[in-house]
Amino acid sequence: SRRRRLPSCTRVAFLATCGGAAVALTASAWPLSSRFRHGFQRYYGTGLTRVPSPMSSLAAVAASTIMGLRGFSRGGTCAAAQADTRTAVDPECARILKEAETNDEDIQSLRTFLGDFHEIPVVYPNPRPTPGAEPLLYGRAMWSDVTYDGRLFIPEEKRPIVFLVHAAPGQQEDHVTWKLKSLAARGYVAFAVDMLGTQHAVWDGAAGKALRAPIYEDRTIMIDRFTAAWKAAEGMLGAADLSRAAAIGFCFGGMVVLDAVRSGNYPALRAAVSFHGVLDAPELYDPAHHRVQHNAAHPCKVMAFHGMADPFVPPEKLEQFKQQMQGLGIDCTVVEYPGVGHAFTRPEKIKKSDFEAGFGWDEHAASDSWTKTKTLFRVVFGEA
Repeated sequence: SRRRRLPSCTRVAFLATCGGAAVALTASAWPLSSRFRHGFQRYYGTGLTRVPSPMSSLAAVAASTIMGLRGFSRGGTCAAAQADTRTAVDPECARILKEAETNDEDIQSLRTFLGDFHEIPVVYPNPRPTPGAEPLLYGRAMWSDVTYDGRLFIPEEKRPIVFLVHAAPGQQEDHVTWKLKSLAARGYVAFAVDMLGTQHAVWDGAAGKALRAPIYEDRTIMIDRFTAAWKAAEGMLGAADLSRAAAIGFCFGGMVVLDAVRSGNYPALRAAVSFHGVLDAPELYDPAHHRVQHNAAHPCKVMAFHGMADPFVPPEKLEQFKQQMQGLGIDCTVVEYPGVGHAFTRPEKIKKSDFEAGFGWDEHAASDSWTKTKTLFRVVFGEA
């Protein structure tokens, strides 16, 4: 295959104005004319996206238009979730996260090779809209044009995919962007999964709790939404090798990826990593009445990085989690950090009020957990 560099454009979006609302759609979710589609493929390479049938694409656009993307909810509008477009809670937190991204060793390495990142929004149906959520889910995919071994990316060459599940605010925030870039810099397709069904991160505490409450009450919802993301990747991201897949999650997202493994619905998932996630033992996955079908060739390896001072996971819950994972026959390693609280991977969590609430950045835990995750991926993806 001939090696060639992708263009330096970092975001591709097509806007369809429907009833005054701008609907952001990927090239894969819009019925492109044959002439325009071939132009897109020449520009980005046929390996990046596939275009579904015009009827399915028009149906998605029609649904989003009818429901009213900016104000839809089954239980009334969620104004706080829709109106706030911040990607960090405040400017200082945004600065800290941007600095962490700039100093990321893998991102710096990519820049050394004069590489760049490429990002597209991935909009796909929400299989189970809940109060405050929209009928569509708003993910995004990112990749780089330099592989982990320094070669230029060949569009026809498939690469592993890592699904990233966000913390409480949603996927449209700076911490997620940083981690997407770090994964993409290592040669993976990084896919930010949307669990909330909102176009922006949700910083209002009450609005966020209202959005997440139905998911906590019925955890099959998160599995259905994770499955929707998986199907979107299969249908839209031709460069992603779904037979070499992993998932990581932070806080709320850690619970999601752990439930994804416990569900047994994703035999191609080779690794799952929880960073300061919710560690518990839901009755839904009680080994007494639930069985997990393991992939004999590539059983999923799970790592849960946990701060022992995390107020959301008391010792009894941690023990119940360990027992359930063992009972389900899941290969799970829990890495414990004494004296470390919740959200230890977030460098902006350094205020006195953060530590008083049980949160807090911990440089050692953050660095150690990310290093171990990269090593795990090298092993399960056959790079080691």
